Amino acid sequence: LFVEAPRGVNAYLGDSRYAQENLDVTSSSADLGSRLRHLRRIHAGLVSERPYEYSHCVSWAAARFREYFALLPNTMLKNFPPGQRTRDGSPFWSGTKRVPAPIAFDPNTPSHV
Repeated sequence: LFVEAPRGVNAYLGDSRYAQENLDVTSSSADLGSRLRHLRRIHAGLVSERPYEYSHCVSWAAARFREYFALLPNTMLKNFPPGQRTRDGSPFWSGTKRVPAPIAFDPNTPSHV
């Protein structure tokens, strides 16, 4: 989120051969899915999610918070409810796999801002 995408954008902007060498989908060794995701991250960084002012940065950060701390945990809970069992009957959520707790954004909570 904070390393891979910016690194790709900087490489794309700084090296005129970057797109040809790293995003060539006709290459026989190309992992098309991986290259497409990489290209989408570059597009997001330069076009679709590019912040033009401070309020855009705040909106982007709020959207990422919601995605990672509310939507993804809710999806996991929908797919694997707290009482879920594995095929052998042991609890799915055990050991290092703990039941996620979705978090609503609160601007008064220091760790949220």
